[in-house]
Amino acid sequence: MIRNILGIFLLVFATTALAQNGRESITQDSKTGAVLNANPSNFGNGQLEVNSVPVTQPSQYQAITFSAAGSTASNTVTSSHTAYITANAGAGVYVATFPIPDSGRAAGDRESIHIHFAASTNPTIEIHDNTAGGTLLFTWTGDGTVTDILAECRFNGAAWFLMDAHFIQ
Repeated sequence: MIRNILGIFLLVFATTALAQNGRESITQDSKTGAVLNANPSNFGNGQLEVNSVPVTQPSQYQAITFSAAGSTASNTVTSSHTAYITANAGAGVYVATFPIPDSGRAAGDRESIHIHFAASTNPTIEIHDNTAGGTLLFTWTGDGTVTDILAECRFNGAAWFLMDAHFIQ
């Protein structure tokens, strides 16, 4: 009983403090994921201002498999894109390219590329800016062991650049 009364007192006190101090309250819709921002409001008049805050889009995913020479471009249409490239052994030595298009991109966009190499010296994978003939951002040739590499690229508003590349387990 005392716990319930104390809880009600704290709720009334917190609501009063919120109204007096003009603090903001932030909530998230559990069904849609939309974030709602309750601006400082006039609780005395029963008014509550609510503004919708855009939700960041999740990363878009693309899976690509190379077993011979060729080029498959990133199909990114969001500010965050993840590609998983499988570089199979193939029938002989080959070079495959993964260009990241500039069109429609904005400064700060990112492309995360996980490259899985088969235990072969045949494949070479190249990542290029914009087109298969664009600036070479990254290249790796299989060394005969199963290898996984993560390459992180960012767009600076005019072109893609390699931010980081490292081996992963």
